[in-house]
Formats: sequence, C-alpha cells, structure tokens
Amino acid sequence: MHRLTLAGTGIAQLSMFQVQEDFAVEKLVHVLERLEVAPFVRTDLRVE
Repeated sequence: MHRLTLAGTGIAQLSMFQVQEDFAVEKLVHVLERLEVAPFVRTDLRVE
C-alpha cells in the first residue's frame, strides 16, 4: 500500500490517494508530471 500526498496551489489544495498496485503509482506520477506544464498548477508529490 502506497500513500500519495499531493499538495498544490491549484483548485485542490490537498488530495490523498491510496493505491495498492505499483503500476497505478507510476501512472499517477506520470499524469501529475504532465500537469506541471500548466503555469497555474504547482504540485508537491510525496510517495511513502
């Protein structure tokens, strides 16, 4: 079980995801990295 904590300055200030499969973590990280290109979205992602 991985706990992903996403803190950002966009619409959602804090979102937490719990996923069991590693591939889901990789997919989510990839999506979040693509969101970084938006100038108004700044994220801080921690994978525990």
